[in-house]
Formats: sequence, C-alpha cells, structure tokens
Amino acid sequence: MNALDTAEFGSDITKLFTDAHEWNSGNHALESEMDFYNNAKGREFGALYNFFTPSNTIKIMVLYQLDGGTLKVLKALNYSGLIILQITTTNGNPGTVSGHADILR
Repeated sequence: MNALDTAEFGSDITKLFTDAHEWNSGNHALESEMDFYNNAKGREFGALYNFFTPSNTIKIMVLYQLDGGTLKVLKALNYSGLIILQITTTNGNPGTVSGHADILR
C-alpha cells in the first residue's frame, strides 16, 4: 500500500498517514517494527514510480521484493495455544514473541 500511495501522493503524505495508523495499531513491538520497516521500504519502492504507473506494475515489484527477502515477515514457529512468531531484525538476529500477526509466511 505504501508503494502505491507514494507513487500517487508522494512519500511525505504517505508517511504521515501510515505512521499515524501504525502508532495507533495496538500491535506488539515486533509487529510494529516489521510494519514501520516495510512501510519505509514501500515508500522507497513507490518513489521509483509515479501516478501514471499501472498499479499492477508496482504490485509485482513489491511481490518480487517480498520473495527476494527485502521485506520483513513474521513467521509462525509453532503452536501451543499461542502463535510463536519470529521476525528477522535489521541486524539479522531473530527475535521471538508470543501473540498474533496479520502476516504469516
């Protein structure tokens, strides 16, 4: 979404709205870390395009980045009443948390 919004509205306005959304999300710290990181990457990708770029072009580029490991993804490690999630941090060290996620890979 950040890539599409940045291509259409610019990075500053996209950051303003998406940061406000994340600050009020109530997510666990690792989920928020993932969201802020991925949002920044999305704005970076979106800045390569503009309003006239077909949205499918931008979506394919984001999926390519996801598949290539550029974006952070929460991963389910096991299940015993709670989902145990792992996220790779920017320094490459995994962090673990009990909770929920809207992105599992």
